[in-house]
Amino acid sequence: MAHSVFHRELGYINLSELDLTVPEDVRVWRSLYGKTAKGELECVECREADPGCPQYMFLRLWKGRPVAVHYSQGRRHATAPESPRHKALKERIATAAERAGFTAELEARGPDGRRRTDVLVHGEGGIDLGCEVQLSYTTSHSVTKRTDIARADGLRPLWTTDDPSSPLIERTPWARIDRMPLEAFSSGNALLVPGGAYGPADGDTSRNVTPARRRARRRAVRTLTGTQGRSALPTGRKCAPVVR
Repeated sequence: MAHSVFHRELGYINLSELDLTVPEDVRVWRSLYGKTAKGELECVECREADPGCPQYMFLRLWKGRPVAVHYSQGRRHATAPESPRHKALKERIATAAERAGFTAELEARGPDGRRRTDVLVHGEGGIDLGCEVQLSYTTSHSVTKRTDIARADGLRPLWTTDDPSSPLIERTPWARIDRMPLEAFSSGNALLVPGGAYGPADGDTSRNVTPARRRARRRAVRTLTGTQGRSALPTGRKCAPVVR
């Protein structure tokens, strides 16, 4: 069984993020469950290990949760909820933060257990940047809910996606990278960020944010990309910086 699959139209889907108590997620699940033909869903792990030899999967419910199962009974994968690409990009963000002199926590849980942030970066001036890696399909409800929880915990959310049509774009502070193989995240080479937007935080206005705090926030955002000299994601604008 596995949590991540690749759909030939929707792209990467992380089944562990589907909440079957939410109408929007239920509609997504019902559009897939029992309605995908063999060849429409691929194993993410097998696809990344050997793109020329796809391994197909079907969907089922296991203990009330959506999972994917190989048609080939001889193949088994651990039910880890994240793909190798997701894990590699998460680690790259944490490494960039530490090289910039900040501290970073992977899979940081909130005080009430409702939140698990991919990478929590502790920046200057008390800024806590909650970095979320979203390389799989998600719904707008999930993005809004997780962003609201992060803000309620005092975090500045920043999502990263490689899907130009992802529902998170324009709904939350975001950065978009190009789709690339697993090796690109760990190679150390520069990554282009074709677009992104990072707006003011809750309660922040030009009247109540000091220049020092604004600089601290922008430097914390630069941590994600490693961009030198200027913010990778200027407030309210889209840009094309390079990730070092």
